[in-house]
Amino acid sequence: RFHVLVVYMGQALFAITVQAMQSEDDDVALQGIEFWSTVAEEEIDLAIAAAEAAEDGQVPVVTSKHYAKGALQFLVPILMLVLTHQDEYDDEDAWKPNKAASVCLMLLATCCEDDIVNRVLPFVQKNVTNDDWKFREAALMAFSSILEGPLPETLTPVIIEAIPVFLWRMDDPSSVVKDTLAYCFGRICELHPDAVIGQSYTEQFFQGVIAGIDSEPTIAGNYCLAISSLAETAYDCADIDDGSEFPQTYSLSPIFEMLVIKLLAATEREDASSSHLRSSAYEAVMELVKNSPIDCYPIVQKTMVLIMQRVQQLIALAPQVSNENRSQYNDLQHLPW
Repeated sequence: RFHVLVVYMGQALFAITVQAMQSEDDDVALQGIEFWSTVAEEEIDLAIAAAEAAEDGQVPVVTSKHYAKGALQFLVPILMLVLTHQDEYDDEDAWKPNKAASVCLMLLATCCEDDIVNRVLPFVQKNVTNDDWKFREAALMAFSSILEGPLPETLTPVIIEAIPVFLWRMDDPSSVVKDTLAYCFGRICELHPDAVIGQSYTEQFFQGVIAGIDSEPTIAGNYCLAISSLAETAYDCADIDDGSEFPQTYSLSPIFEMLVIKLLAATEREDASSSHLRSSAYEAVMELVKNSPIDCYPIVQKTMVLIMQRVQQLIALAPQVSNENRSQYNDLQHLPW
């Protein structure tokens, strides 16, 4: 039924939904934002179907009208403003317009690819140092939301330029800003790890990640995910000597032991069961173990011995295991051994 929108889009739907997005009534704003999220999703599916049809030498049954791309210049400024509509103590699980706006930006980035980058960057550059924490957080969230979709050759130079500025926000007075920054760094490490490894700021970035593991669970968990992503990339980028099957060393070697120590300490925090911190920390440890060079093998051996000791202790306590120990046992049990 998506194709019938052509009759109504210009006449009514565009104006109605854009006005709804700017409503002070959350329910109305959500309806407007989610309309364009649905449009973007449908156009992503149509693009995939068109590509598959082309491979088979066929013509797609329904073709995209590129509504999202045509409306991008109007939608993006509204969505970024909606990102600033938040409170410091918003319910984490509540579905609010600012969260819907972030999802909509992600879908638009996937749908419109490179076209979205230059529409978002001016807002990010202007507001990442804004005196108002809501605008700083919105700038980081907007940046995080366009990291998947545009071509890597478009985004990588942008990310390399942005990271040194973002690093200054690691000591931001707002915990919300620090949380979103950790989320942003986690997505960068997952989607564009080459923008982190081998750069002039790499050591500073690593030190920030190490410090971030001591933060509150949501922030620490995002840094654990960042480490998981970086471990594989660092290993893949490592030089392998002639005649050797494995790299002798890599960029994480100088901080490898400290990373493992910090991650294992995070698994034993009293709040480790919050925000999946314990499982994220264990997964990061295992990624480091799986992607370790020769000069880190002694640390890997000690780490595996320690983890196996923990497993044995929990098994021995099984008959009278507490809820906290059971949670830790479950996290250990589901590790990718």
